[in-house]
Amino acid sequence: DSPNEFWQGDPEVYVISYQGSAVSTSEGVTKVFERAQAYRESTAARNVRVLVHFDEIGLAEASPNNPLKVLHSLLEPGYPKDRPEDAVVGLSNYPLDAAKMNRGISLVRPPPTKKDLVVTFKALVKDANVELPDDLVLSVASAYAKYYEHQLIPDFHGLRDYYSFVKVLAANWPKSSEGQRRCIFEAACRNFGGLSGAEDGQAQSTESDAVPAPKNWRSGKLPPFCNCPFLQQNNSEFSWYGLTKDSIEAQEKVALKKMVSQNLRDQHGARHLMLICSCDMEVAVDV
Repeated sequence: DSPNEFWQGDPEVYVISYQGSAVSTSEGVTKVFERAQAYRESTAARNVRVLVHFDEIGLAEASPNNPLKVLHSLLEPGYPKDRPEDAVVGLSNYPLDAAKMNRGISLVRPPPTKKDLVVTFKALVKDANVELPDDLVLSVASAYAKYYEHQLIPDFHGLRDYYSFVKVLAANWPKSSEGQRRCIFEAACRNFGGLSGAEDGQAQSTESDAVPAPKNWRSGKLPPFCNCPFLQQNNSEFSWYGLTKDSIEAQEKVALKKMVSQNLRDQHGARHLMLICSCDMEVAVDV
């Protein structure tokens, strides 16, 4: 049933997914493969192949339950079989130990280059009803590449934030220069926020509407873009749009409720929202 004629002569693939975590157990992993076997046997007369999709297998690797110990026999069943009955694909942000890595083909994807980010940007906005300037595309790609390498907490922000940042820009890009400056600022705060206290590199939370910003102890002033380290590191990339350390936005406190409200009402670039509260559930729901 593939729309691509090249694949239409191959077997249908049925995917059984499993989400790895720090609480995964060997029993849970074994049951997934038992489900795969049961489905394969029930469809023996059909041209179907079963694929076990093991997401975040690296988190399961770190589990104190050692759930991946059962993979050795599942991936190398032994004589008379020379390979597993079902295909297995594991996705991870972390390498597994060598005993598991050498039982399959390892594909490692390094962080994207600036060229990759430009290609990704254009692919994300190709169906948008707006034409974004080439200098913006280059500025965003360059800014993210630099920020990813030097962010205060490694991997606090990643490619999903970049994707959403681009989509928000495409969905809200205005014609006026002032509107473009605000669009970049608000899109950056929505997708690269979450770190207040850019001077000490600690992620903090707040119950107030605006993120508290650390003051420069020498001058008593707020450091530029202190609530958005992405812009703090890269405001020169967007200087063409007036977004500099001397702009109004550089001293602006980020309104959390406004950012949340924008996300909830966004039909194009809305993201999953997680509220971490130290108060009662009733209060959290009211928020």
